[in-house]
Amino acid sequence: MQIPDVVSAEAAALLEDIKLLQSLGCNNVMLRMDNIVVVDALRMNEGHAMVAAPVLEECRFLLREFGKVTIEHCNRESNVVAHELASWGSTNSPSVWVDAPPEFIVKSLANDVSVVD
Repeated sequence: MQIPDVVSAEAAALLEDIKLLQSLGCNNVMLRMDNIVVVDALRMNEGHAMVAAPVLEECRFLLREFGKVTIEHCNRESNVVAHELASWGSTNSPSVWVDAPPEFIVKSLANDVSVVD
């Protein structure tokens, strides 16, 4: 599949994420992305002139099926796991891990966890 730009790539990945959440039966979701253009387009129902507009519209449509949806922007430094997965995905076939994460992101996942007392 040919992806024309970064926003389109992020939107396509998000669409696949939303489909996975649906297939798992999730109801309330929090989406955190480091691409502010996609976040703003989803939050404010914008982006109609973008190449990614049809994909973003499909994301919006599917998100209406969830109970509660929170969309947040996060900086790249707090999105290390997503970056590692994207890097891995650029050279490997698509995969889905449901029960256990792949070994190559376990350390980053551990670093992302914050313990609340």
